[in-house]
Amino acid sequence: MKKELVFESIKWSDKSPEEIYQYFAKLDAPEQLKLLKLLCQRYPDIEIDWLDIFEELRFHLSYADNISACEEFVQWFPEYHHEEYARGYEFIERDLCDYYLKIWDLENLRQRIGFISQHPVSGIDTITIRLYFQLLYHGLYEDAINYAAEV
Repeated sequence: MKKELVFESIKWSDKSPEEIYQYFAKLDAPEQLKLLKLLCQRYPDIEIDWLDIFEELRFHLSYADNISACEEFVQWFPEYHHEEYARGYEFIERDLCDYYLKIWDLENLRQRIGFISQHPVSGIDTITIRLYFQLLYHGLYEDAINYAAEV
């Protein structure tokens, strides 16, 4: 029996956060990501530290898998926990912006800039100011001007 089927058969709303964390800790990182997605989509009201869990698990992935996990995460997590993501996204968005600049994927970079512009995190230089200087460094002056005006 696949572990994904086991995930689906458990009634997570009956579990305490500690029980969820213990179960989660027994899985490898790719399985943890699948479980996190399942929990978020089916049990979004469970009181766990969603972003902390994701931050921890993604560093156990390879670089490519980390980027894929971040791309996937930003597609489904904000739908269920928009306010939480809008307050604590900085490290995920930083890694995605760095990656999109590295591979010169301006379409995806501009999508992330749009999100950051709409949800600037006060006092967090990890992404807001750093991204501005990266845009200047890479010669994306119009993007930098627009970003500075919005943030």
